[in-house]
Amino acid sequence: MRKAFSEARKNAPSILFIDEFDSIGDRAKFSDHHASYSIQVVNGLLECIDGLDDREGVVIVGACNHSDGIDPALLRPGRLDRQIDIPLPDEAARRAILRVHQPDALADDVVEKIASVTDGWSGADLEALCRRARRRARKERRAVMLDDFMAELPEEIAVPDELVEVMAIHEAGHAVVAFALGRGVEMIEINRTLRREHAGLGGHVTLLQQPLKRRSRASYLEEVTILMAGMAAETVFYGEHADGAGAVPGSDLQRATDLVTIMEAAMGFGPTLVYHDAQDPFALDRLRRSDLKLTGRVDAILKSCLKTAKDIVSADRQAVEAIAIHLVRNGSMPGHQVKSLMERQRTSAKRRGAAQTTNVA
Repeated sequence: MRKAFSEARKNAPSILFIDEFDSIGDRAKFSDHHASYSIQVVNGLLECIDGLDDREGVVIVGACNHSDGIDPALLRPGRLDRQIDIPLPDEAARRAILRVHQPDALADDVVEKIASVTDGWSGADLEALCRRARRRARKERRAVMLDDFMAELPEEIAVPDELVEVMAIHEAGHAVVAFALGRGVEMIEINRTLRREHAGLGGHVTLLQQPLKRRSRASYLEEVTILMAGMAAETVFYGEHADGAGAVPGSDLQRATDLVTIMEAAMGFGPTLVYHDAQDPFALDRLRRSDLKLTGRVDAILKSCLKTAKDIVSADRQAVEAIAIHLVRNGSMPGHQVKSLMERQRTSAKRRGAAQTTNVA
């Protein structure tokens, strides 16, 4: 490390690039018999960074896939204090990536087709796909065609109809509860087919971004309720929920659990005002394991939000069912259609209520 920093200083202007930056580790998470050495590595890197007082023209860049594994001291002002998150490429980005990694010009419709069936793929995945497609074409001594790409895609799995219906009810539950709590929906989507190795999510709801506003405990509880709404809808319609809301990082249940933990342990929304410096999933999980009372409070809040979500789904059952039917038929539903359907359902419910009142009178 010291040699690399010394060379960067001598060759300024220069860029010192540290790949797999998260592998250096976080001193708070070292617990095995190598902890002493690992701590020295982190400390050594901190000394190297702080020692570049005369680092005019030296730019330090780190890259990693798991930023929550980086020691916070490395990210403080004056060190690597600017973080840029690069998400998985959307369809437009996938089209651009394919054109970069495929030297032979491909027709627009071919690029669009490949991009449309590679949702959830990284840039590296797409590069490997182009390489395999070219290899296939070279064997037959011809130009690359769409069939070469399609032949190299992982096996496509058709989602059974009964599972498609469950997914539709789940996502419709998220949308209806979000609408009931004043959140706008941008898009709802479910997938009828998945590909092995890149299965991704069965569906998702994209909510409209909210303007910056004052966030109270109640507003965070509404967010948790929306996360629990898929599970709630499955319970209302089928009597129990399946595993689609949990089991993996990034799932509804994981996000809801972590959000409630942060509320209780870092935002002052719990019975104590003590602040715990735990933000990433690893630290939050460790905090819950070490404080069973905190775990109990988190569990109680999750159950309360689940009940609220179930009450909303039960009250708007017809809207959930109507959205689910649309999703099964079309695979997606834009936000303006969700809003229109919900408004029609509410108008119809008011009319029925008024008619019942008149009959009683």
